Amino acid sequence: MWERACSRKRSVSRCMYQLTDCIREQARSHICFAASLSIAATRIAALLAPRGNPLPLFWHCRPAISPQTPEIRAFEKLAHTLL
Repeated sequence: MWERACSRKRSVSRCMYQLTDCIREQARSHICFAASLSIAATRIAALLAPRGNPLPLFWHCRPAISPQTPEIRAFEKLAHTLL
């Protein structure tokens, strides 16, 4: 039911604001998307990693001694594009 607007301030009363305020929805969480992206990136890094060199603890962190092979540069470019 609509309420009357205040004639002095030319605005809708506080009760009307409270009625429309609850219509807004909370933004959805992107945690699931980020987790699946991290898992996929870790799998890609495992495929592109040179044999014998261990993967870093976090796939997005550059290791202390990192051979800059074309595959690693391509993976880093892909990771920065996706994130």
